[in-house]
Formats: sequence, structure tokens, C-alpha cells
Amino acid sequence: MDEPDRISAPGGGGAAPKPGRGVRIALIVSLVVNLLFAGLIAGAMVRGHAGGMRGMQEQTGLGPLVAALTRADRAALRDEFRKTMGDRNAARKETAQGLTRLAAALRADPWDATAAKGALDQLSQRSQDRLQQGQAVLLTHLGAMPPADRQALAARLETAAASPPP
Repeated sequence: MDEPDRISAPGGGGAAPKPGRGVRIALIVSLVVNLLFAGLIAGAMVRGHAGGMRGMQEQTGLGPLVAALTRADRAALRDEFRKTMGDRNAARKETAQGLTRLAAALRADPWDATAAKGALDQLSQRSQDRLQQGQAVLLTHLGAMPPADRQALAARLETAAASPPP
């Protein structure tokens, strides 16, 4: 007999998972979804989809600002952001690698929190970099606006801040 007899749980699933493991996995998945949301915002800006912009307006504090920008301003920001992004395929590949690393960490038994944290850190850093790029593009654009356009934008922002969300 090469292997000792194993007692399996009913249903033949092997050893039962550790208590709380499902909760940890759910929390990690939730965190990943939240981190990836930041990437989706930037992606929606790059693609210029109205639905993407609407979703961003509803889900982030930037919503009133995005709504207050003119269509031309949004297009200019999108174009400039695309220039600063660099190779979009490389960015997608990097995100896919982070997700693959996270999936491997989720499947690992025993649980490897260090591997999961490394994958989440990679995804988080990518999202943070994109947010910083977007902020820099926005600040440059706002600084280049004529004072009258900035005043009009400020008035639209104040109106948006005073009105309840839809």
C-alpha cells in the first residue's frame, strides 16, 4: 500500500475547506472588482462610450466634473489620455497577467496569502498609475482652458453640486 487510506467528505470532495476560507475568497474577489473598477473608468474614458461616462458619473466623485465638461473637452481629454497610455495591448496584457496570478492564488491549497497579495498589488498599482495619468491630463487641460471657460465650468460644477443625483 503506497498511500494511506484517505477519508473523504460526503460527496467525494476530499477534505472540507477550512472555516472562513470562502469568506476570505469572497473578500478578495470583492477587492479585485473594486480595484478593477478604477481601470474600467479609465477604459470608458478612452473608448468615449456615453454609457461608460454615465457609469463613471454615477459611481465616482468625478461624476459632476465629467458631466460639467463639454463634449469637446471630454473628447480632447480622451485623446490626450490615449497618448499618455502608451501601448494599450501591453496594458491589457499586464492586467491579464495580474488576474491570472490572482486566479492561481485563489486555487492554491493551502491558501497562499502572499501570492494573492502580490497579484492584488500588481493590479492596484496598474489602476493607481492610470488614475494618476488621468489626473495629470485633466489638470493640464484645465490649466490650458481660457479663464472664461474655466469660469463656465465652475458654474456648471456648482449647479451639479447643488442638484440631487438623478
